[in-house]
Amino acid sequence: MSSEKNTDAEMLIQKGYKLKIPQLMHQPVVIAVDVNNSMNTMEAGQQKTNLKLIQDVINQIGQDSDLKEEDKKTIDLCVMTFSDDDGMEGWLPLSEYHGGITLNKVGVTAFHNVVKQSLNAVRAIKSSYKTKGIQCKRPQIFIITDGYSTDPKYNSSVVAEAKELCEKYVDTNKVALHVILLPGGTTSDAKQLSSNAKLYKVDDCAYGLPAVKDFIN
Repeated sequence: MSSEKNTDAEMLIQKGYKLKIPQLMHQPVVIAVDVNNSMNTMEAGQQKTNLKLIQDVINQIGQDSDLKEEDKKTIDLCVMTFSDDDGMEGWLPLSEYHGGITLNKVGVTAFHNVVKQSLNAVRAIKSSYKTKGIQCKRPQIFIITDGYSTDPKYNSSVVAEAKELCEKYVDTNKVALHVILLPGGTTSDAKQLSSNAKLYKVDDCAYGLPAVKDFIN
């Protein structure tokens, strides 16, 4: 991942998003991954560390043979980490995403902050769509984590901000929020943010995302 720090959602659009394929309807998909310092541990019964497991998951995204190339061109993908130091990579069509990402453990599990960042990134790209006359299918946010947020202890203000954004967008079904739990993870923080958050175990995923393909809707 890039080490360039960038927390401005509008700058993310300017930096990474170029509408090369002008279909009339697009769908934003954010993948936010946890890279906290505890991710290098191996949970009981696992053969990989959580960091390696999560790396394999995101590098499989878009490889499903059932996903048509024409559909990939209308899905705009943004991969980010929980670490402010890693920042955000920017948007690109799923058809141009080929994985090859290497993750390094760093920072803490700023779960609420990455929910805020993800929702703001979605808001920014939807604004970009609007200026180009593009319709937006319901945006999807996938957060892959062990679930133990440090924000309530170290960044309490962002907890309220994330909750407010979830009430505005997730609770009203304007944005779908999916939380994929790694081995040893907990659902408590996701459930407290929104009752509409969908929860999965990483074992329920295929090609990087939940095997049930209802996320494209």
